Amino acid sequence: MGRSTRWSQAAEALADGSLALAGFGGPAAALLLPRLPRLGMPSLSVPGLRQAWRWRWLTLGASAVALGLLLRRRRGSARRAALAADALSLGALFALSARVYRVELGFTQPRARIHVRPAAAKGLLHDEAQVAGLQLGGRAVAYPLARLAAARPFIDEVGGLAVAPVADRESHAAFALVSGVDGPALELVRLGAPGGSVLLYDRARHNAFRPLTGRIEAGPDAGEPLELRPLVRCTFGAWKRLHPDTLLAWWDAPPAHKVLGRIGHHELTVRHVPSERVDGPIDGRLQAAEQVFAIAVKGEAHAFTRRFLLGARATPLLLDGRDVVALYDPALDIAQAFFAELDGAPLLLWPYPGLHAVARDDQGDLWDVAGRCIRGARYGRTLQPVPLSVDRVYWFAWSGLHPHCGLDAWPARTAPEPHAAEAD
Repeated sequence: MGRSTRWSQAAEALADGSLALAGFGGPAAALLLPRLPRLGMPSLSVPGLRQAWRWRWLTLGASAVALGLLLRRRRGSARRAALAADALSLGALFALSARVYRVELGFTQPRARIHVRPAAAKGLLHDEAQVAGLQLGGRAVAYPLARLAAARPFIDEVGGLAVAPVADRESHAAFALVSGVDGPALELVRLGAPGGSVLLYDRARHNAFRPLTGRIEAGPDAGEPLELRPLVRCTFGAWKRLHPDTLLAWWDAPPAHKVLGRIGHHELTVRHVPSERVDGPIDGRLQAAEQVFAIAVKGEAHAFTRRFLLGARATPLLLDGRDVVALYDPALDIAQAFFAELDGAPLLLWPYPGLHAVARDDQGDLWDVAGRCIRGARYGRTLQPVPLSVDRVYWFAWSGLHPHCGLDAWPARTAPEPHAAEAD
């Protein structure tokens, strides 16, 4: 074998290796970078995750082109085995792309969204199905939780206000972000779940944030508070009993997204451990996957277990100098938090063991879990909900972002304890 032949073979091997590296290096990086914590390495910063998201589609396109060129080079009978191997590799890359790029492909794109009356929703959703309910501007809307958890973030209009309802499959939290009030409408994508809480990126304003923190973490508006509205976690039957005039939000997805959704879909189910590595130890006051009702006002936070809520229908709190009350209806299994204020004056509420009412004020008026006065001189008045209040959120996610939070009857801690997880 001559020197020129060896050089020719070496050049071909180098070209093939380069194309193979380009073909599989991009998807491998897209698969590994968001999962560095699982390998014991530090997680990417918010700018790093933003950059990784921006390069995902480019790497997928570059990989397809590189593998296509590699297949074109596999000519001749001597290279048929390599051609078959590359074809199988290309098929595997296509099959796994929904998981490798699941930030986009693993979530279905809602289309033809409609709001239907409960009477028309009997064939769509049964009463025991979990929903995320939103009451805003005199209008109530229920979002099917399983569909919401698998959907790309979208903008809906409720009570004359544009909102983006989101169900986080990592932290188990549900919340709504107000869109388009002081600027362009939100264009949200999911960057990942560092610390067990979904990280969203607004392409319209170039901001990144985890809603559970209540503030923007990176971007032009870093440090600014988010404008949130609480979503109520309950069954569809309980939500209809609380809001008989509610509407049900429903939507479909294109066939291609349905197929990709089946490949990359994960139900919103209870996990006993965080699926992503949490920096630092988890707060040991509760089990990691215990679900709590959590409230935060600016820098102060509190959480309640279901065991505590069952014995206390109305629990007063003082968070960031504001009077807050946590209400719980055991018959509906619904928890909500409100500012205990009317016309700028504090409102004192005590537990009331009624059929529909859960609290009584100092004048004897009765209030339900939706913050409405249902009997008495204040009939028809409503309390303002606490924007950052989430029900059934995992303890590891909430305590990791709010390490000083109070728990049940114990007040907030003034300093982090050694077993508390530090916020990212």
